[in-house]
Amino acid sequence: MPVEPTSVREMETNPVEDTTTFGVSAPSGFSSVVDRNLSALAPPSELVDAFETEKRDRKMRGMCDEGAHNSAWEDLNLRERYLDAVRGSDGAHEEFTAVMEESSEGELLLVSNYNPRKKRTFAGVLSERVREGSL
Repeated sequence: MPVEPTSVREMETNPVEDTTTFGVSAPSGFSSVVDRNLSALAPPSELVDAFETEKRDRKMRGMCDEGAHNSAWEDLNLRERYLDAVRGSDGAHEEFTAVMEESSEGELLLVSNYNPRKKRTFAGVLSERVREGSL
């Protein structure tokens, strides 16, 4: 079944029924739109902090929000660093297996702070891994 990333804003404005939703991190507001938070699959705070700092610095130098976000993501190699971190995380493989099982039973959305159609997200990386069948 489909596994797609989505944003908190999208879930708040267009709630879905008969779809399991998981959060990939724990920002405020997630609890109202997700069925469960995947804490073992959440990015480490130091990775998020480095990303937010770099993105903010780029915006202060005049980059647009989307450009600052995506260029910081690429330059910090967040996709690989995130996967390395969660692969070594306690409980990550168990949570990933649970997500795989849920995805075989119906539609699944992985929720993040950002619009995954415009910005790279940890939920997007995780969605890709679920579709491919391995962490």
